Amino acid sequence: MRKRVFRTITASVSCGVFKTQDEAVKEANAIKGFLKRLCEKHGYNITARIGVSVNSAKCGEITTEQTGKRGRPKKVFTPNGKANQIPAVTEPHLHIWIEGEASSSVIKSLSEHLNRKYKKQVVWHKACDNYVDNAKKYLDKQCIAVRELDTRTDRKR
Repeated sequence: MRKRVFRTITASVSCGVFKTQDEAVKEANAIKGFLKRLCEKHGYNITARIGVSVNSAKCGEITTEQTGKRGRPKKVFTPNGKANQIPAVTEPHLHIWIEGEASSSVIKSLSEHLNRKYKKQVVWHKACDNYVDNAKKYLDKQCIAVRELDTRTDRKR
């Protein structure tokens, strides 16, 4: 049996697949469940983040709005100077970040699942071992809703 390689991979589910932000959030929840079941079945140890984005990366970033009330601060899009030249709002899409021993096998299974579900090529992925911190920051900067999964701690032993 071949040794599992620790890698970090980013993937994107393209614009035009989801009509509303709610559909994209439901799919992010479904992807989290799919990844959890896949890792339990095969014994993979991964850390994953699935983010829902509705903003253009060139026009600004997501920040938290301090209202002075109790509870979690609300996430809002803060435009930069280019927001007038380019449309700031895009169709909902997903950003996926997976790190672990079998991340290439996991992302291959996930992309096959989603491409079969939507009957077209909707997932693009690439290794990001050289720029892991930038990939994490990009996901945090762009996504209005984030789902996290850590199969190393979620699995019952």
